[in-house]
Amino acid sequence: MAEKSALLILDALSRALVEPSGAPLFASKGEPGLFPSSTGPAKAAAQRCKDEGWLTTIRNETRGKVHREVCILTETGMSYLMQQANPRRLLEDFVRVLEAREEQIDHLLNAANAMRQSMDALYGAAQQILPKLQAAETASKASPNGLAHASTSANASHLGKPPEAESAVAVATCARPTNEPPATAQSQGDSGDDAADRLAHAILERLAVWHASAGASQDCPLPTLYRRLHAEGFEPTIGGFHDCLRRLVEEDLLYLHPWTGPLYALPEPPFALLVGHEIAYYASRR
Repeated sequence: MAEKSALLILDALSRALVEPSGAPLFASKGEPGLFPSSTGPAKAAAQRCKDEGWLTTIRNETRGKVHREVCILTETGMSYLMQQANPRRLLEDFVRVLEAREEQIDHLLNAANAMRQSMDALYGAAQQILPKLQAAETASKASPNGLAHASTSANASHLGKPPEAESAVAVATCARPTNEPPATAQSQGDSGDDAADRLAHAILERLAVWHASAGASQDCPLPTLYRRLHAEGFEPTIGGFHDCLRRLVEEDLLYLHPWTGPLYALPEPPFALLVGHEIAYYASRR
């Protein structure tokens, strides 16, 4: 019995030696531990290791009805192990664990490389689509009925498709809502540059008021910002509104924040703005 207990102790201390971050004191279903079970000789051997100070508990964990004690080897336990165990066996244990860790790292690296290749492919596809979106937006601004036509075409060609597809099309084409007033120049007859400057100034002012208002969240939804501009007499197209937002971002005066939910849940897709690889839906001042 004493010999079996000694073997259990040396085996447990050897396991703890190669698990410096801690290991369960007792094995459970599907998970190894320092000791094979929590009953009989193994339980007595584990208690002796704690009593002698060879093992110390670093945390207790509960998973459902299973409670486990996570332990590490102490300096006292290391000294005892060095005196009692065969150094060659300890070295072999180290080599075995290092080889296993190396294999795990190889699997992780392969998975990371595969994910990186997939992301690069997605980015490449997005970069091919982006110029087409910008060209469509430019054409829509050049034609008073362009945006409405794009919206009608998108709706007609996507009948019967799931909401995810409809939202993605609306974001991609930047379609104008049916109740949006026709695109017009500033009623005051300002030049294009003056009108753009006035719109940029109004956007920053509206964001300042939004952020200062009681109970307002930090980031202002783009549809809300657009409607507040219209309420003050500004009548930009959605494309012109987006161009002004991009300009303010380039001038480090404004932040655009992405929509983080699923596309089908986007409340008003036409107001969303494609920025790099993200769909921006909120704005805030710098």
